[in-house]
Amino acid sequence: MKKVVIIGGGASGPKAAAKLSRLNKSIQINLYTQEEIVSYSACGLPFYIEGLISDINSLVIRTVEEFKEQGVNVHLNSKCTKINPDEKTVEILNLQTNKKMLVTYDDLVIATGARPYIPPIINVGLNNIFTLKTLNDGVKIREKMRLSKKAVIVGGGNISIELLWAFVKNNINTEIVECTSHMLIKLDSEMAQLVERYILGNFENSIKIHTKKSAVEFIGDDNQNVIAVKLNTGEIIETDFVVIASGIVPNSEIFKEAGGILSFRDTIKVDTYMQTNLKDVYACGDVVANYNIVSHKPDWIPLASTANKEGRIVALNINGMKEDFHGVLSSVVTKFHNLTIASCGLNEHEAQENGFTPVSAMVTKKDKAGYMPDAQEITLKLVADYYSQKILGAQAIGPGDVHKRMGTVVACIMSDYRVDDLLHLDLPYAPPYSPTIDPLLTVAQIISQKIYNIYK
Repeated sequence: MKKVVIIGGGASGPKAAAKLSRLNKSIQINLYTQEEIVSYSACGLPFYIEGLISDINSLVIRTVEEFKEQGVNVHLNSKCTKINPDEKTVEILNLQTNKKMLVTYDDLVIATGARPYIPPIINVGLNNIFTLKTLNDGVKIREKMRLSKKAVIVGGGNISIELLWAFVKNNINTEIVECTSHMLIKLDSEMAQLVERYILGNFENSIKIHTKKSAVEFIGDDNQNVIAVKLNTGEIIETDFVVIASGIVPNSEIFKEAGGILSFRDTIKVDTYMQTNLKDVYACGDVVANYNIVSHKPDWIPLASTANKEGRIVALNINGMKEDFHGVLSSVVTKFHNLTIASCGLNEHEAQENGFTPVSAMVTKKDKAGYMPDAQEITLKLVADYYSQKILGAQAIGPGDVHKRMGTVVACIMSDYRVDDLLHLDLPYAPPYSPTIDPLLTVAQIISQKIYNIYK
């Protein structure tokens, strides 16, 4: 009987296990995870903290028992400490008994994911300083939030935005510290400024945003509880708790030690079939490098949607079906209050870095006919290449229907559309869904005019 060992229980590992068990009942599948739970939605944690989701267990996708019914053996509290590719074995440490054992495999899947990045901040080990990765992290943060009045978030990415709303909704005065020029680094500065303006304009009494600043020290009381954050400017921010959301680091160390080849930002290098340089070893999820469809370069876009697709493809290829993964566009959407924030492809800065000559346009319009009572504004920015006219990326924000416009741009980029191709899209129209000229077509028209030197 063929033996497949999967290391990691986040998104891609369980997906590979579930798909493989459906494809081939004769394969023996063993999944090892160092956590106490398997197959859960970490993306839902900010919404649990907010209170939108009441039961933390609703974020569990499949239980150990459900996997067993499918023919997958899940081993909790089991950490892989070594890979022996020549012998085709892995060393597993039982975190409860502290005993090690060797497990043989025919095919190995590395789905070890990533861990929170902890900046070099003094006293980072004080109490009530959290990161957000596991269900238990979510429970601890929510419990502390409900006993607090003030919070500090270190980092200004998507998770920070979602946590910011969760805290403010629960009457927590919150300050964000972001070391770069603006929050949400995938946005160009003028778009990010609109987001910040919306946040501060609506919640100026409960939110403060510190950009171009960094946390250098956590200050504690006699009980080793954090009570303040010191910034590199000398400012002191009083707080009841801190969440560090400064990015993540891929868990690729054991793969490298086994002779594996790494890629961009120490992620695992894989081919289009998710195979590594080690024989019969696959990798998927947040630990692997992605191929960026626009830049044609290695990238790292750790998203649950990507992880699930990669896990599925690993299962297909282990079963001999030869399917490849086309790559990513960095398609992202997040939300603060009633403001949706979405982007895909390259922003202007990234386009320049990758050798394009970007031309862009930005427009603010209603998302449906202006006379409709529920019409809302959206601001849309489109980026294209001046010479090839290829669509490179887009960004959109607003209380209106942002998400569907971003989906359209994704499809255009994947289809190698030029700006003029987008202009000729026969988008569906009715007053409850769109203006007669959709904002996406308006912004494309402006870019087209710029390219042909007609726009003034």
